[in-house]
Amino acid sequence: GVFPPEDRVRKILLNRGEIDRLSGLLSQKGMICVPLKIYLRKGLFKVELGVGRRLKKWQKKDKIIERQEIRDTDRILKSI
Repeated sequence: GVFPPEDRVRKILLNRGEIDRLSGLLSQKGMICVPLKIYLRKGLFKVELGVGRRLKKWQKKDKIIERQEIRDTDRILKSI
C-alpha cells in the first residue's frame, strides 16, 4: 500500500548534541516535546520540534472555562 505499517521503526535525524539537548530538556519534570511544523521535502517528512512546559490540570481546566465564556459572550452579542 501507500502507507508504511504503523509498527515501523522511525529514524530521527539529529546529531548527538541535539539528541543530548532534547533528552536533557525532556527529562526535566513538566517538559513536553511538541511538533510545530510538519512538511514534505524530497520525499521525506520533516518535523520542527518545540520544547515547552506542560500545563497542569488546573491550568487546562481554566483555559477550557475561559474559552467557553468567550464563546458564550460572542453568542449573546451576536443575538442582540
